[in-house]
Amino acid sequence: MLVKDGADPIVFSVYRDLAAAPILSGGAWMLDGLRTPNREDVPRIVAQGFLGVFCNQILFLVGLQMTNANVASIVNLLLPVFAATLSILV
Repeated sequence: MLVKDGADPIVFSVYRDLAAAPILSGGAWMLDGLRTPNREDVPRIVAQGFLGVFCNQILFLVGLQMTNANVASIVNLLLPVFAATLSILV
């Protein structure tokens, strides 16, 4: 629905992450208090957040433009199977 109306996947991902960041940060602060990561862990945390959340959402929406929602949902649900298979093979 959003993609068919011409919304840009990158803009949608940025808005989604900007809206979720204060909510998730506030929830983490309420549950665990204010804790800062070690300085050497910050680049890894930023890279994992960028690749695991932002890029995943962008690639999902771009793929959704190329196929229908049924195929996209099936592929998304099979990601743990692919990860388990790769972990066994590697």
